[in-house]
Amino acid sequence: MEENMASSEGERPRRALSTYKAVFIAIGAAIVGLGLLWLAGSVDAIKGNPGLQSVFNNLGSALITGMALVVLWELVSKRSFAREVIEVTRSAADIERSGITHAGTEYLRDADWDGLFSRVQKLDIFFAYGHTWRGSNLTNLRALARKKGCRIRVYLPDVEDSDTVRQLATRIKGTPEKMIDLIVEARSHFESLYEPGGAEISVFYRPGELLFSAYRFDSTAVITLFAHRKERGGVPTIVCQEPGTLYSFIKLDLDAVNRQSRQVFPQPVVVGNADS
Repeated sequence: MEENMASSEGERPRRALSTYKAVFIAIGAAIVGLGLLWLAGSVDAIKGNPGLQSVFNNLGSALITGMALVVLWELVSKRSFAREVIEVTRSAADIERSGITHAGTEYLRDADWDGLFSRVQKLDIFFAYGHTWRGSNLTNLRALARKKGCRIRVYLPDVEDSDTVRQLATRIKGTPEKMIDLIVEARSHFESLYEPGGAEISVFYRPGELLFSAYRFDSTAVITLFAHRKERGGVPTIVCQEPGTLYSFIKLDLDAVNRQSRQVFPQPVVVGNADS
């Protein structure tokens, strides 16, 4: 902080000196311009030569006008332009650092779902039930499920946790029973995608409030936020890539979700004691 303050304080005298120099030069040039105009209108030798008089008039006018523009640029426009450049550069650097490649409010169109599915090896999905998204990407999901060596992990709300179900039911203006049906239907949907020799598919239940939905396609993540209004409509959608800070946040959050979840498909194999 002290270094920044010292640097800023050191810059001010230099900026002031540069401004004063520009103003003094402009004033000197303007005086020269006025002198040329006076000569063009007062000296008989110049007045008697229309061509020479025109040169003096034009040169004098150009000096006065040009120096007025220099002063205006130095005192106002230059600094405004510099501030704008700095703001744009800072914004671009922030976006690049975050890894954001796209943002919008139409999650079914803002992300290139077809392109993401075409090259993904490991897909993590974290949502309430995703009925519309699953329907829109059914062909892609089926194609991925048939690919050997790929992996699909799905995290759904825990239907056995009453607080989780109640919070989601309140959000969608439905009953807890309806919420459970939607979640179970989503689980069954992913279970039905499994094919022997195809992708590894796992479904998990996680207790706790759902703060956003996330889809991680290898090194690209898509997140959708929730709206506080009850009516249906667009929701903020952000696409980001590794190694951006936002992608890192999503990765760490999904790792935490994984630790908080219990696997429900396929059923984990429980190995008993040797003497049981």
